[in-house]
Amino acid sequence: MRRITISVLLAATGLLLAACGQTEAEKQRQARLARMTPQERRIQEVLDRRCVKCHMPPDAKKNLDLTDPLNLLPLINSDLIFDDIAVYNMLMGDSSIVEHQREEYQLKQNEIDMIRRWILTEHPEHGPQGVRAPATSLQQNGRPGGDAG
Repeated sequence: MRRITISVLLAATGLLLAACGQTEAEKQRQARLARMTPQERRIQEVLDRRCVKCHMPPDAKKNLDLTDPLNLLPLINSDLIFDDIAVYNMLMGDSSIVEHQREEYQLKQNEIDMIRRWILTEHPEHGPQGVRAPATSLQQNGRPGGDAG
């Protein structure tokens, strides 16, 4: 029993020290995530997995900071929001960038659909005039040039 108590105390102390050791940047990130809508947090998870490695301050490639989904909005051409390949290209930028050609950095169809729905439901001013997100994906054959993920 005493061993278990000591183990629990050591684990709790470690967690407390880890929480206290958060950098200012980590605290700001946690605060920003807390202010996001649930849909924005899901998009941020995708951006973290696929984009943030290269696109975060202070050395964000192409000066594109993808540590916040709102930074995607200026990339979107509302006239092409329902064209999966166009949206994919708008979000991915220059397809000749070697890093963008790697599978782990390529957006999947379900991720494109999620971003499109978010734009149309939470930021309709970036979509075509008065159009809302469709209930289902326009294409069911996976991301442009690949399988659904």
